[in-house]
Amino acid sequence: MLMRRTAEEAQRTRASILHAALESFADIGWDATSFVGVGRRAGVTRGAVHHYFADKRALLHTALDEGWSDAMAPLLEALEDARLSGGARLLRFIAEYVIALAGDERFRQLAIISTLVAPQSVDLTVGLAAKEEGMSSWEDGIRSALLDADLRGGLDVDTALSAVLIAIHGFTLTAATQRSRLPADPSDAKLLASATIFGVLV
Repeated sequence: MLMRRTAEEAQRTRASILHAALESFADIGWDATSFVGVGRRAGVTRGAVHHYFADKRALLHTALDEGWSDAMAPLLEALEDARLSGGARLLRFIAEYVIALAGDERFRQLAIISTLVAPQSVDLTVGLAAKEEGMSSWEDGIRSALLDADLRGGLDVDTALSAVLIAIHGFTLTAATQRSRLPADPSDAKLLASATIFGVLV
């Protein structure tokens, strides 16, 4: 019983550190974030942060990887809803993504860190490779939806996929730099999503 409680406490401590890291990287950036500061935000010591993460890069990468994975899981379900057509799945996914970027503070933190902070922390080649790997599950779901949708004449799936991903990257950067431009209202977000895929789907 004691061991289980200790393991649960360790999980909670690690989660608190990751939450604090997202806040810190988003609030003050790569250079100013430190283990001492993250520990202070999480209510733990610098040593506790170091116990879970070897260095600041490991902390950043884990916070981003696990943060995006947790945040995106409900949205990716929209791309897997077999009850909807491919176009409807894509429309719902983009609308819900925009709503999350506009209204969810954790999403905004992830957007800021991904677009503005992470590029400062790693070699560009390594960073691009990691980003591409992280986007693979998104791409698979979007590609599947496009394969089930009616594309505009002359468009192949790869070109349509590129157009959608470019739009998603644009929304993410907008959330980091001009969040007020993103609609938080579901109806407006759906209209924006419709406009986004207008040139892709019939």
